[in-house]
Amino acid sequence: MINSLPRSFALCALLLGACSTLSPIPEKPKVEVAGLRIEHLRLTDPDLVVILRLTNPNRISLPVNALELTVDLNDRAFAEGHSLAPVTLPAQGSTLMEVAVHAHSDVLMRTAREMLGSPGGSLRYRVRGQAQVTSMNLAVSFDTPGSTDLTTLLRR
Repeated sequence: MINSLPRSFALCALLLGACSTLSPIPEKPKVEVAGLRIEHLRLTDPDLVVILRLTNPNRISLPVNALELTVDLNDRAFAEGHSLAPVTLPAQGSTLMEVAVHAHSDVLMRTAREMLGSPGGSLRYRVRGQAQVTSMNLAVSFDTPGSTDLTTLLRR
């Protein structure tokens, strides 16, 4: 019995070490706004596509099955949306993901008036949401504030 005790500790240490290499806890991917595309510009309900750059700092690829987000412009709720297709974030790399959003026309019109009233003014945005990493059954939240001018954002 006494001789089997060190073997039991060695077996436990070996199993714990093996488990830690099987399911590494990933670092949170970085989410940035890479661009904006207008799909349908109607006065009542404009449809846009937000292009996100997702950067994976991990040594393993991360499959993102779904992504939902909300966009605020100048501190007002502007749009909600979801990803158009799943993507795989390459290990220690980045990829683009398109997210279809349905915008609130009243906020769009108010923001456009503000931008026209102050040429060269800054457009503050905040993109927040959650991405589902399917292989790990993990939800990754993100909250990315930033600012740009409207011309630069539409040109990206």
